[in-house]
Amino acid sequence: MIENDAKSAPTEVNGDGGVAVDINEERKKVAVAIVDRWAEMEMSLYKEGTRKGKRLKRGEKIDFSREKMKSALLMVMHPTVSLAEISEICGVSREMLSLWRTQPDYKKEIESRCEQVARYLSGLIETCVERVPRASPLADADAVADDHFRVGTQKGEEFYYLAYIVSVLNERVKKAVSDWLGERIRNCADRKKREVYMAFTFIISH
Repeated sequence: MIENDAKSAPTEVNGDGGVAVDINEERKKVAVAIVDRWAEMEMSLYKEGTRKGKRLKRGEKIDFSREKMKSALLMVMHPTVSLAEISEICGVSREMLSLWRTQPDYKKEIESRCEQVARYLSGLIETCVERVPRASPLADADAVADDHFRVGTQKGEEFYYLAYIVSVLNERVKKAVSDWLGERIRNCADRKKREVYMAFTFIISH
């Protein structure tokens, strides 16, 4: 069970004046669910003993167990998802997970997966940015980002959650996406699109 690690979080009351909702907790659940689906898809393609690394002779690299590979995939969400939670999801002890984290090949796998996720999310952001002008041209005021990143369209929540997903992931993922956004901001000639990139950057960093 994924638990909320936030020390404090904003809340809002639902439309009926009911119980306040922990906004960060709800967004975290969405982010974790999406990354978990990605991890499950990757695991469905993974077979021990058939990776390019190959099972080699004594003293050389051997393949990860399924538990070890799943934990490496979920590490893209650490520390938002704690080590205790990852070990529980993967069915291994916290001590075993801590041992894996000291191993160079495990660290390299995490780095590779972080880069993979960063590329994937950058592609989704690009798709969102390209869709904004067609979905709802921005007003002259160019009020691109409010608290819910609505950009004057019902698609705003989709954009906001995408930015929030990046914000709860591993620092390596956040840096890679932020660097990509910075490059887009510097090189984008379209002012409206550039401001949407800037809005993504703002949400990811706060």
